[in-house]
Amino acid sequence: MTDLQEKLIAVYAKGVVDDVHASPEYASLCAANKDNPAFTAERSLVEEMRSRVDATLSAGQNVRDLVATALSIIWNLRKNKERNVYRKLILQTLAPVWETKQRDYFTKKSLTLIAAREYFLSFTSRNLGYPNQNVINANHREFIKEAIGSNRYESADKGKENLLAAAVDHLLRSNRRLDGFFFPKHLGDNKVVEKKLLENCEQALSFVQLIHEEIFRFTDPLQNWCFFEFNTVSGLNKPLIFVQVEENIDGANLYDDYRKWFTAFSARDPIKLVDTRWADRKPIESNLASVRDLGDQILQSLHAVYANVPD
Repeated sequence: MTDLQEKLIAVYAKGVVDDVHASPEYASLCAANKDNPAFTAERSLVEEMRSRVDATLSAGQNVRDLVATALSIIWNLRKNKERNVYRKLILQTLAPVWETKQRDYFTKKSLTLIAAREYFLSFTSRNLGYPNQNVINANHREFIKEAIGSNRYESADKGKENLLAAAVDHLLRSNRRLDGFFFPKHLGDNKVVEKKLLENCEQALSFVQLIHEEIFRFTDPLQNWCFFEFNTVSGLNKPLIFVQVEENIDGANLYDDYRKWFTAFSARDPIKLVDTRWADRKPIESNLASVRDLGDQILQSLHAVYANVPD
């Protein structure tokens, strides 16, 4: 945030827009920046966000609902420049009279929402049979073609790509307007990849993992990034959503470190995607409905941010 924005916020935090315009502090700031080409745009931004703060307050809500409304506005603004200004104005105008627990919740969760994506999509593209086609792409062929198109399916390197993961991500983005982290190529320096995955695991509101037999395979010395991602989010108190994409997943003969992971999966009732090797509409429609259900579960993690404001 620029020094000019900080000064504007301090002025606009003193009252509603009409009162601000009548104040000597406002007149003095305008005079000091009469030759500043950035001033008009910055002032307009802060003034618009102050008007939003006043609209938030005028709704006549109790404090808990007011905090939830302010958080939802931060999320729906989408542009981080607007979000940061609105957040600062809330903290300097409304938050000082809130109880400490409500102010602390808003302070923390507003920062979370500014950095957040709705989901992190975890999956493996590992294919020990390469250059043969990845069995996941074969088993879910018609659903994948329905989601991302026949041209995309036919032109892809089906031995290297997990096109089912691409299909799920595409449907969540296009049909549900969700924003997620989708990282199809875990290549390069492991430290760089690890940093990127860790950062995005922490920022995502929910964790979605596509589960099939291959994900639990231990292949020393290769890094199992899906295991790394699961371990990361397990300590972050985030919703874990497992999507089972293979009918039979055997928990026998597991690498010992994976047992906690497999147990977490088997203890839940996962969303299931059925095989669609053939052009049968029934299983395709079933999978489309399952992805809609997945979208609903992802949105619950966002709504929980609003619902869990302390009384």
